[in-house]
Amino acid sequence: MTTERFEMRVDTDFLEDVDKWRARQDDVPSRSEAVRRLVDVALQRNHQEVLSDGQKLILLALRDIQIAVGKGKNNDPLDLEFVADAILNDELWSLALMMPGVISESRPLPRKVRRVFDILTMFRVIDHSIAALNDKQRSSLDLHALTFRGFDGNNESDYLGITHFLITKMGRYSWLDAEKLNAHAPTVEWYERMLAVYEPISKRLMARDLSFEELQELAKEAIHPMNRGNDGEDAEA
Repeated sequence: MTTERFEMRVDTDFLEDVDKWRARQDDVPSRSEAVRRLVDVALQRNHQEVLSDGQKLILLALRDIQIAVGKGKNNDPLDLEFVADAILNDELWSLALMMPGVISESRPLPRKVRRVFDILTMFRVIDHSIAALNDKQRSSLDLHALTFRGFDGNNESDYLGITHFLITKMGRYSWLDAEKLNAHAPTVEWYERMLAVYEPISKRLMARDLSFEELQELAKEAIHPMNRGNDGEDAEA
């Protein structure tokens, strides 16, 4: 994903509020990262379908009534149990994907959902490409840097929840273990660096795998740019 430099002027009260917020985060992000996260939260809320607690109770009650009278079974296009899961987990975006003939697909998926799809698809291609290498090539790659590690349960819980729901409720990405998705450290920034390299390449892939050289380029992104030295002793970030 390409980025652009963006500057803004704010008053000291605004900065104090930002500093208080970021001080409460486990990883104490920089001011710029804190503002990015707060804006992202606001945008997500603006574009995502949200149900009130009362609406959730009404829908779940209707689900129970439907089941009690024998509906929602056999060839009924409305999977009531899945609807309940989507409501309880606040993953309403999933309804259009699982029931396209019932729910309109006109609304775009939330940005974080789209990014999870992008990340998981990238790692699936990486895994397939690594398997196609010969032993010598495979042994000379940093496989740890090319392995999906999940998302941080504290700071990236939205990404973690989306991925868990995709696996356990929607039957997607079965090659992942739903019980091993918590990376216990932030990973999204690293994945974004990988995607910035992968996405231009993916447009040229067609039916081929990633080359050894392309995999090497992706592996380099496990190292934060600020930690990349010239002595070959880079530290992962």
